[in-house]
Amino acid sequence: MTGSSPAYIIGIDGGGTKTHCVIGDAQGNLLAACAGDAGNVKSRPWPQVAATFGSLIRQAVRSAGAETDQVAVIAAGLGGVVQPRDRERIARLLQAHAGDGAVIRVYPDAENVLAAGGGGGAGIALIAGTGSVAWGRTAGGSEARSGGWGHVLGDEGSGYDIGRRALGAVIRAHDGRGEPTALTPMLLRHLGLISPTAFIELYYEQAGVRKEIASLAAPALLAAREGDAVARAIAAEAADELTQLALGVSRQLDRFGGLADGDPLVLSGGLFGSEWFAAMTAARLRPALPSLRVSRLPLPPVTGAYLLGLQAYGAVVDEAWEARMLRFWSEPRFLTFGGY
Repeated sequence: MTGSSPAYIIGIDGGGTKTHCVIGDAQGNLLAACAGDAGNVKSRPWPQVAATFGSLIRQAVRSAGAETDQVAVIAAGLGGVVQPRDRERIARLLQAHAGDGAVIRVYPDAENVLAAGGGGGAGIALIAGTGSVAWGRTAGGSEARSGGWGHVLGDEGSGYDIGRRALGAVIRAHDGRGEPTALTPMLLRHLGLISPTAFIELYYEQAGVRKEIASLAAPALLAAREGDAVARAIAAEAADELTQLALGVSRQLDRFGGLADGDPLVLSGGLFGSEWFAAMTAARLRPALPSLRVSRLPLPPVTGAYLLGLQAYGAVVDEAWEARMLRFWSEPRFLTFGGY
């Protein structure tokens, strides 16, 4: 990369359902965005995740009219990157899609949320999508995580958790072990099935059903919003679990000086695309953490990856940055880009 060659910044946000990728210049202007399959290294085989990253980066570079050797930074916030070996393996892969000497950053996806919703400073990011996790950082740089254990060990309050509980409620009602619920016709209609007995074939005779079960959270929350008592109980328990994730992070950070009054608590992920569920969760978070400023993320999380990439490049982000991002994402082609 020559000194006169323009530099490009790539940001990636990889979760349990989708991976989003953006490219922008070093002056803080986004140029292109694209999306692909899940980028959580714990929910898909490594070769598939690697192919997704490579394809998205090539597409972004091509859309911006750039060359690979002009990519100066790749910042990737990904679900499932808890172990250093995971970060190192992904960093090596990303380096092959950037210029010589490019800066490569690989970190948990929650950091993208806090960057996009709080400028990258202190605060807590609470993500509820296919999975669930809370992550936070103090002004002094101390970090803490709560949740993010995956659907086998945790993911309480997540889309998968709600979907699994909704399926269980339908099964219990079918067996005569539980209350009748509007979830039964709503889930059967969503799945195109006639009877709950078809669940066995649907979910036991195929691999990788986590994302499919998580997709049931949308009709389950709709049933809850419309007043079904069983669905409301599931939604309320999910909101309680997510509140506990944020509280867990806050308690851990208290050991390092804690958060300041007015620090952000940013909600992100597909579940919070439901304004009703976001309001239910916020109503629990505000009394539990009264000093924090609770809000839904106004931008796709991948915007935070781009911001972190700019900062890694040494670019100065001006006050008009957020307004430029909002204009970019308000373009009609991006209105359904991803749940945030």
